[in-house]
Amino acid sequence: MVLADESKEKFRSFFKSAHEPGALDAKTKELLHIVLVVAMRCEP
Repeated sequence: MVLADESKEKFRSFFKSAHEPGALDAKTKELLHIVLVVAMRCEP
């Protein structure tokens, strides 16, 4: 399952970079996360 492992690694990299300090503060990122979870009807 090389493709699955590669996808997991790419997602981990994306997730890590999305949570690094930058243009948005931590509270804004958390609120956006909640909005996306609700919009996608997922469990947080």
